[in-house]
Amino acid sequence: MRQLLNLNYIAIKNWEYRSLGLTSKSQEVLSGAIKLNLRKQKFALSKEVKKEKKSSKLSEGIHGRLDLFDSLKELRNKIAKEKNLPSYIVFNDKTLHDMCALMPRNDSEFLLVHGVGQNKLENYGKAFLEVVRKY
Repeated sequence: MRQLLNLNYIAIKNWEYRSLGLTSKSQEVLSGAIKLNLRKQKFALSKEVKKEKKSSKLSEGIHGRLDLFDSLKELRNKIAKEKNLPSYIVFNDKTLHDMCALMPRNDSEFLLVHGVGQNKLENYGKAFLEVVRKY
C-alpha cells in the first residue's frame, strides 16, 4: 500500500476515516498500458520468529535507526514529563518505530504513522517531525 501511495496510484481520499481511492494515474495500470513492478517484502511466518518477536521485540531493530528511535524516545519522555502524562500516552514504542521506518517529512506523511491522528499531529507533530528531519 505504501508503495502505491508513494507512486501516486492510490491516494487517501478522507483523512478522518483514512479511506483510499484510485487516482487517474492508476488507470494506466488497470488498462494494461503500463506494467507495475513493486518491491516484494519478505515476511517470516515461522513459529520461532513469532515467539522471538513477542519475547524480544524483534521490530525494534528492523528499521536500523536505533539512534533516531532513542532521540524520539527522549523527546516523548520530555513532553510526557512536561504534561505530567505517562510517556505511552504521548506515543507508544510501536509508533516511534513506525516513525523510524517511514521517516515522515510532512504532516500528510506523519498521519500515515501508526497511532497518529489529527489530534496528535496538532499536539506533537511539529516537534517529532523536526527530530526525524535531522536524520
